[in-house]
Amino acid sequence: MLTALHVRDYALFADVTLEFGEGFTTLTGETGAGKSLLVEALGLALGERADTTAIAPGRERAIVEAVFTLAGDEVAQSWLAERGLGGEDETCVVRRILARDGRGRAFVNDRPVMVQSLDELGRLWVDFHGQHEHQMLLAPEGPRAFLDAFAGTEALGRELAEAWTRAEELTRERAALAARLERDSAEADWRRHVLQELEDFAPSAEDFTQIQASIRRLQAREKLVQALAEAGSLFTEGDPAGTLARARQSLQSVAALDPEIASVVDLLEQARIHAEEATRSLARRAGRAEPDAAESESLFGRHDRYHELARKHRTTPAELADVLVALRSAEAGDDDRAARLAALTAEENDARALYEERARLLGERRREAARELEERLPPLLADLGMAASRFAVLLTPREPGPHGRERVEFTLSPHASVEPQPLRRVASGGELSRVALAVHVAAADRPGPSRTLVFDEIDAGIGGRVADRVARLLARLARRHQVFCITHLGVLASRAGRQIGVRKIEGRDGLGTEVRVLEGPERETEIARMISGDEDEAAREHARVLIARARADAD
Repeated sequence: MLTALHVRDYALFADVTLEFGEGFTTLTGETGAGKSLLVEALGLALGERADTTAIAPGRERAIVEAVFTLAGDEVAQSWLAERGLGGEDETCVVRRILARDGRGRAFVNDRPVMVQSLDELGRLWVDFHGQHEHQMLLAPEGPRAFLDAFAGTEALGRELAEAWTRAEELTRERAALAARLERDSAEADWRRHVLQELEDFAPSAEDFTQIQASIRRLQAREKLVQALAEAGSLFTEGDPAGTLARARQSLQSVAALDPEIASVVDLLEQARIHAEEATRSLARRAGRAEPDAAESESLFGRHDRYHELARKHRTTPAELADVLVALRSAEAGDDDRAARLAALTAEENDARALYEERARLLGERRREAARELEERLPPLLADLGMAASRFAVLLTPREPGPHGRERVEFTLSPHASVEPQPLRRVASGGELSRVALAVHVAAADRPGPSRTLVFDEIDAGIGGRVADRVARLLARLARRHQVFCITHLGVLASRAGRQIGVRKIEGRDGLGTEVRVLEGPERETEIARMISGDEDEAAREHARVLIARARADAD
């Protein structure tokens, strides 16, 4: 509910503050006094397009501030809380600043916001009916929102919207993951190949260290074999044992002649024995030292494979085991992503199924509500001077979305023989306001939060009994909602619980506007002027009768 409106330096308003309560309030005054400008100011505070030419002459900026109570309005409270815009109490202050240089600003509870946020909040609180951007009946989703409220399906609609949002999120996530898996498929194939290659090879830092140690030992054995071979060749090629034997034999015959020669003969014999033993020992050791050819080939082959794979993976042989671990992890990640893709697909299908079920149920409820609303409207339209008009709710298929599978549009026919057309095509501003009044009255017995309803031009082209009936319906509607009405008809003004008078005045800076609550004689005088254009006693008496009758009916 709107509790206050402050307007400064906007159009004809230098500095105006109004406080409001529940029920029915009318704004009255002569044509051009600025009644509609107050409604425009409220619309500006709620996100309508700004026009800097509306800034008062000589001023650099204009300010419009509106205060709403949030008591019982869980939707608005949740909207504010989700965006961190909640206040300390159950009130919300929205403020719009227009600057002549075009750099305007918007605030919710003193926190800067985008103008779109004001628009979203405004659509939660206020319905404008007349020539206005926030005209509920003409808004793309206005009829749909109204029909859902009439059907009592707001909770079902929220479930449907949540299912749609969840399904769309899952679709995007699944598509992104599927695209990634497809994009990485070639890499994954290569990774599986090299992973199998390394799995088969089974590298480890310890294994490579052992191979290096074994190769060093093998190389040492090869040196030993080479040395033994070289030493052995000297014995086999030079025959030192035979030489020693022949030398001994040549000295044997003269050994008895010289004891020293006998000693040499003995030494030559011992040398021959040692030479023969050395030859046999070298042959035996050379046979044992010779490495196994198959073992050597396997050892050097694995060593070379380590270096080959290390070059392939741009690492060191000792770090190939780490590469293997990383490849296993990557392969596990591929498996996890594939499993995640399958899970996402299942979740998406469940969310779509839930959406379809909620959309089907919501469609059924909407069709039932549409039929009931169409049945309720004819007598109300007749009371409003539109007896020949035919109101219909048009539900047409639409692409699935957060609001379901039906597009909802309110249509009107000026005569029963003419097919109903969308309201924007066939209804004038006054007719739109009266149709809006009828649909709101038709829904007045339905549960839901109270709203602020603003009617402009509702009295266009009516008078007499129809005007009285419009006034009664507005007063009836005000038992449920906060209702504002701009009017030139005294009978409408008399039915209001509060009347605000708007009139032009000569101010210090030139022409301005005075806005004040009219009570007692002032109100009688204003209604008298509205009735006859004069303020004579007859008109005043008529005004008193209208006010008294309205109070009696209210009691």
